[in-house]
Amino acid sequence: MNLELVDKLVTGEVFSSDRALRHLLFLCDDLGSRFAGSPQERRAAEYIAEQLGEFGYEPVVETFEFIGWQRGAASLEVVSPFRRELPALVLPYSQPADLTAELVPVGEGEAEDFARVGDRLAGKIALCAAETTPAPGRRASHRREKYRRAVEAGAVGFIFWNQNPGQVVITGSLASDAGAPIPGFGISRESGLFLLRLLERGPVTVRLTGGGSTVRLTSQNVIADLPGRSEELIIVGAHYDGHDISQGALDNAAGTVVGLEIARALRATVTEPLERTVRFIFFGAEEVGLVGSWRYAERHRDELGRVVFMLNLDTAARGRLGTECLVLTGWPELVGYFRDLSRRLGYDFGVEDRFNTHSDHFPFAVAGIPTATLTSNDRADGLVGRGWGHTPADTVDKVSPKSLQGAAMVGARVVLSVAAGQELAGLRRSPAELERFLLEERLLDELRQQGRFPLTV
Repeated sequence: MNLELVDKLVTGEVFSSDRALRHLLFLCDDLGSRFAGSPQERRAAEYIAEQLGEFGYEPVVETFEFIGWQRGAASLEVVSPFRRELPALVLPYSQPADLTAELVPVGEGEAEDFARVGDRLAGKIALCAAETTPAPGRRASHRREKYRRAVEAGAVGFIFWNQNPGQVVITGSLASDAGAPIPGFGISRESGLFLLRLLERGPVTVRLTGGGSTVRLTSQNVIADLPGRSEELIIVGAHYDGHDISQGALDNAAGTVVGLEIARALRATVTEPLERTVRFIFFGAEEVGLVGSWRYAERHRDELGRVVFMLNLDTAARGRLGTECLVLTGWPELVGYFRDLSRRLGYDFGVEDRFNTHSDHFPFAVAGIPTATLTSNDRADGLVGRGWGHTPADTVDKVSPKSLQGAAMVGARVVLSVAAGQELAGLRRSPAELERFLLEERLLDELRQQGRFPLTV
């Protein structure tokens, strides 16, 4: 097989088709939010399997049960120094609550912010900034890390305010497979700044009412293989579920579409088996705690030793064409390899390394497997943190069709190169090496209690 010719054919397949946009329109406009365990999520899985079958694959759908969540009403009211109701959403896995307490600001919710507040948060409600763009050399904490700090500090409630303007409320789950210990609410940037202005005058008391209910639900992972000559696996993964308040176009219908396009382009152009099998996995229930990817890793423990590399497609296509970036997960020694690959392919994409725990690559990283997420190093929207993600504004119009094609082109060519060669063979992080990362993330004890570390490989 002439690999250089196949590489060119793959690029042509991606850029000469509008399939990506058509997939996106169906997932977002026809189906909508695709919240974990919903009929829309199930129909999305069926659609993905149908498309893979049309491409020539033999997809397998693996179902799993989990503790899901269904939204109820929510209300946030300032009760002093005067009465004012603010638009708000209850955050997934919050249980029904009717709570009145004083508000305490905790800045951006980083460890040092909570340290400054000290024991003043006990019995109070934490007012916390949503994910921000961190300063160079620093990592911004995830929502769940901030929420956990509030719980540990004795807070009785948690308010998460969006960092981007436009009166856009923000959501995001607080737990996985279980109810959250204290209620959490999401509000807009404008409401958050209003509350901070009131706090500059003196004490502010708010009332939080509403919540949701936990219920046992079913989701599914959709799996398809492009068989190779060996048993070694390259995994390409993307989650297709979204939050219940949004189309979830950028997060992560776009990544799903990119995964489908990679699968289509490789199936159409690879005429002889590659050295390694390429396995495509479309994960369900990611937004409620990476449930689908954890279920896959636990169900396929005996196969994880065969996985050479995992490419995650969360937030693929969120930037402009030409700003694609591969973010490795605790593998600085592989930065040079992928930068060399970028030069060999004649297309400059960014390569970075930072340990991230909150997407579907993480269960594979816990198994010691080299993983990377395909995203962008230059935001097209000019916003911070998640941007439109996790808000009602995460809609189809925010996605550039050219960015879909660019991400699919880069992803397909990276997968083709890694699957065709012998590079990366045998690379693994040992449990001892991983402990340092997991201790820094304060996840080691939790993963051990859940039987998720170390994963047998």
